[in-house]
Amino acid sequence: MNTQLMRISTAVALSALISTQALAQQARGGKSYAGIQLTQTQTEYNVGAKFSIPVASIRLGYHINDYFSMEGRLGVPIGDDTDKVNINNVAYQITLSPDYMWGLYGVVHLDVTDQFSLYALAGYTRTHGSSKVTGGVLPETLKDDDDGFSAGGGIEF
Repeated sequence: MNTQLMRISTAVALSALISTQALAQQARGGKSYAGIQLTQTQTEYNVGAKFSIPVASIRLGYHINDYFSMEGRLGVPIGDDTDKVNINNVAYQITLSPDYMWGLYGVVHLDVTDQFSLYALAGYTRTHGSSKVTGGVLPETLKDDDDGFSAGGGIEF
């Protein structure tokens, strides 16, 4: 697809979303909400190992106004993930096993219809779990907490 056509398609799709959003907006300001969700988390170790783990979460939030809310999440990972890396010509296998995670986020909402909306969020996440490293001299299991900036987006029904 050429670049000009891609820009036009994006502009048309964006304007359609904005128009629909303006018609479908429901007053949310000052209202609390709760829900459950299934998310896919992705993380990367500084040695190049990458992990992707599904998480079942509980969400609690408060709409500051119709477009912005503050939200807290508590999640339990569903399974582990393993990746292989090569460090100084030694092959290692790392298995990431999170126990739980929690986070606080600012969320921007864009209603598409009365029953469907898009959202983007950014905030702080903390994870507790362990990593098992095999390869090299001895296997090692490391208990660790990790935290930092998180961002993402999604759809709500």
